[in-house]
Amino acid sequence: TLDYNLSWQAVIWSLWQVGLILLAAWTVVRDRQEGWGTFAAALLILLAGRFMQLLYPGVAAQLPTWERLANLVAYPLLAVGVYQHIVSGLYVHSRQLQDISQASLDQIKSLLFLFEATQRMSGSLDLTTVLESAAQGIAHALGADQCAIAFPAEDNPGQMRLAAIYNPARQGRGEGVAFPTEYQLTIQQAMRRKHYVIAEEADNVQLKVLFALMGSSEIGPLLVQPLVADREAIGAIIVGNARSQRPFTPNEAKLCQSMAEQLVGAIQNARRYQAVQEEVQELRQTLKRERLQLEQTKAHFMDLTDRLAKLQAEIEERQRQAELAREARNALEIKLVSSRAENQALSERIAVLESDLAQAHANVEAQMRWYEEELARRQTEWQETALPAGWMAEAMQTMTAGVLYADAEGRILEANMAAEILLEQEGEQLRGLPLSMVSDDERWNQAILTAGQGEVARLTMPVGERTLMCELVPLTDLDAEGEPVTGLLVIMQDVTAEMEDQRRYRETVASLAEELRTPMTTIVSYADLLLGETMGILGGAQRKFVLRIKAAAERMVQMTNDLTRLAGEESPWISPRRQKINMHEFLETMVANLCLDLEERDLSLDVVLPDDLPPIEADPDYLRQILHHLLSNACLASVNGGRIRVEAVRSRDLPFEQEQAGRNGDGFVLVSIQDSGGGLSEEALARVFDRARPSRTPPGLGESGAGLALVKTLVEAHGGRLWVESRDGVGATFSFVLPIEEPVE
Repeated sequence: TLDYNLSWQAVIWSLWQVGLILLAAWTVVRDRQEGWGTFAAALLILLAGRFMQLLYPGVAAQLPTWERLANLVAYPLLAVGVYQHIVSGLYVHSRQLQDISQASLDQIKSLLFLFEATQRMSGSLDLTTVLESAAQGIAHALGADQCAIAFPAEDNPGQMRLAAIYNPARQGRGEGVAFPTEYQLTIQQAMRRKHYVIAEEADNVQLKVLFALMGSSEIGPLLVQPLVADREAIGAIIVGNARSQRPFTPNEAKLCQSMAEQLVGAIQNARRYQAVQEEVQELRQTLKRERLQLEQTKAHFMDLTDRLAKLQAEIEERQRQAELAREARNALEIKLVSSRAENQALSERIAVLESDLAQAHANVEAQMRWYEEELARRQTEWQETALPAGWMAEAMQTMTAGVLYADAEGRILEANMAAEILLEQEGEQLRGLPLSMVSDDERWNQAILTAGQGEVARLTMPVGERTLMCELVPLTDLDAEGEPVTGLLVIMQDVTAEMEDQRRYRETVASLAEELRTPMTTIVSYADLLLGETMGILGGAQRKFVLRIKAAAERMVQMTNDLTRLAGEESPWISPRRQKINMHEFLETMVANLCLDLEERDLSLDVVLPDDLPPIEADPDYLRQILHHLLSNACLASVNGGRIRVEAVRSRDLPFEQEQAGRNGDGFVLVSIQDSGGGLSEEALARVFDRARPSRTPPGLGESGAGLALVKTLVEAHGGRLWVESRDGVGATFSFVLPIEEPVE
């Protein structure tokens, strides 16, 4: 048979491959991007394989042996080059994000100080409380020794009065002290320019007077920030550092300026609140008078009603008398035939009676018209009194957010159009319906109970095909003792689109992780194929390199799995599938897998495992991931030539205070893994298990935040505990305990 290796088609195909490899090599050498040396080495190996195939084609019949060997060596190098190129790009990007994060951290600190001071100032509407809280908050935010707030005196514009002073080491006089502004040039300049002024004069007599008024016998740097409202200076913030002598920076001055703007708003709110309180008192007096007048009107109306009833009775009596008169007239007409004289007399009598009857009818009709007009006027007054309630219902219907109004028992009294659309029910169906029937979500019923106790409740829950953010606000009777809850107001907003965006984000992260997992799995498969020596026998160095490639690829696969599982809360971990595990053998197996990492970094390993180490009930997959991440962290964190110590012991009690509920009397297995990385800083210790910490791994730590956060989740899923201890200059020790048997549910 004809050998394909000796055919002209094989020669042409090999030459075509050589041309492509030379073109690719020229491109790599020209660009020289990160990892180009690895790419060049891989292409040279491919080129050497093709030339060897051309020169020695007959090594194995029908099989291009040299080309296959070159492919098996070059393709992993190409994968390593791609990985180096990606890691280099990610490193540059992470450095840029780190610089941005540092600038954002400084801004966040300023915003936190501003938020804390604003929270202090807005915590009360009493002007005195607002000023005292503002002085204390500004001093804390700026790290100042003294802080005072001054306003022009009402009776003397040439003087200013210290309305609030904060000085922990106060000496001398307190609040309410007035001082002339004629010689306080710093305050005059700040009030005139409406801009902050920083003074650092150590021998200014007037500044000494000002510091003495603030309770300090010493003088130091001074910051004066005017309080500006409607382009007019209404007061000033005076901040000093008499004790620390620390000068104020421009950033602190700007922060004080921002706090001054918030303080002006708080002062105006307090003054408005005081004015509103006065108006409320006046309105209460007016309402009291109106109620008294209404009671009088009701009494008058009842009196008119009684008089109307008496008139109706009188009319009935007159009608009865008229009926008797008619009967008498009929009797007289019957007797008319017998006696005309009597008839004449009776006729005159009947005429008189009919005249009286007509007059009585006229009087009754006039009184009836008066009472009807009075009743119509009273009805008009009642309608005008009830008109604001109609306005409130109309305003409620025009709101874009869904609004439900319920009574104290949780029964819906009113619902606007938006609520009908969000709940997909008609208004007539909602009215009279208990709030608990709106949703069968347990959190909804808990929120109703919370609001019924006088507290505002908020939650996000699915209703039909929508996701609603609901806020339940209790309505109380301010005039009643104890302010009982008289009703509930429910405000609902549709946040379906926002929740859908979060779901798409999680799906995108999972998709990217899956795309990264596929090539890594391929690399692992090829590495297993090479290690199985089905394509040829590997040398010692070759086997070492392939093992490293496989270990790195498996680590990448594990990282993508962790990323997928930690992408969001909608894909939680399943409960551990527990089975009995021999901890002694399990730890020995995991430690044996570290040989390559230990050799690569020249690390020494100490393993302390007692013979009587008891078995535990745990999920083997979860336990394997726990030990893999912790051992990998110890290898990556330790310095070259360092030492790692792995120790496991049986413990009857936890080494720290924890709840012991649900544990049996057999105790725990305590596993400790100590590295030689030099220890962790206080900041790093605080965020070791935070999966959202910055991507740059701090000194003394090897694993990412996602990996260690995963370890903590898996340990706690078994009912155990995970913690870290650090010694400066020595290293960190990660320890975890697992119960010997499954916790009692």
